[in-house]
Amino acid sequence: MRHYTAESYVRMPWKNGAGFTTEVARSGPVEGYDWRLSIADIATDGPFSSFPDYWRVITVLEGAGMHLTVDGQPSEALGPFEAFTFDGAGRTECALVGGPIRDFNLIYRKCRIDSRLTWVELSNAQHLVTDAPTILIFAAAGQAALRCSQGSGLLLGEQELARIENGTGAMLSLDIEGERGGHAAVIELWTREGEGGSLPEG
Repeated sequence: MRHYTAESYVRMPWKNGAGFTTEVARSGPVEGYDWRLSIADIATDGPFSSFPDYWRVITVLEGAGMHLTVDGQPSEALGPFEAFTFDGAGRTECALVGGPIRDFNLIYRKCRIDSRLTWVELSNAQHLVTDAPTILIFAAAGQAALRCSQGSGLLLGEQELARIENGTGAMLSLDIEGERGGHAAVIELWTREGEGGSLPEG
């Protein structure tokens, strides 16, 4: 189990130059990665960068929320811990609901990766079972205590990440619990069959 903390995160400009993102983790090189996790602060309404060949999953972490319009199709109001999936190639406009927000982003290559992102409440102990080759747990709010059937355990601080590689493809069980009001994202990643085998190290 690999532990990522804020000291390892990298701040970088958006592709469109309109703001900054903080990269939490990625798989592969800066250009051409298979997946990436990041956090961004959005202070004003405006367009998102274009990411052809990728899917995006975005979640509000802090703030009232936002509306997204993708290729002319508006979303419902997106509040905290409500994940929204959209095509990274789409023309995407953001309208804030009640001022600045902070969001959490998963982006992954369409032709290479299948994913599932689930938000869990940490006040209720969670037991999860998965055969995903790569599992990522992000403690978005509050601490999260993890225990894995591989025999490893970890205490995640707020906005820290755990990465588990399950190279055997066997069923793996995870127990997650934490503080009242806390939330964590559980992200499962699979490489598409015939698309090059297991995910590279990030």
